Amino acid sequence: MNNYESSSFETHDIFCKLNITNLSEQETLLLATYCEESIEGLCQTLSFIGNTLVTLADKQVVEFSTESLNQLGQSLATSASLILSMSALQKIADKKLLNDPMISNLTAISL
Repeated sequence: MNNYESSSFETHDIFCKLNITNLSEQETLLLATYCEESIEGLCQTLSFIGNTLVTLADKQVVEFSTESLNQLGQSLATSASLILSMSALQKIADKKLLNDPMISNLTAISL
């Protein structure tokens, strides 16, 4: 496992240990929404990078500086780490929302 993978898993583990019990219902909903939107934005960015690399390959642009490749590698590794971390945090928020009696009652009523 390289440094990026190790760092990603360490960050994910830290996010999994966060205690959000002191957050209000509204704060928890905002957190869950923020995580979802962040994941979506990161995935769109990764898609853009992938499409750009395919376009460059189609145009036979095959030379990149070491610095550019290093920046791309670090960006991809950071994005992966953030997606894992935001997913973990969103699951924590969603779990809290599902276990909140007020929200559970509202969900049951709306069904």
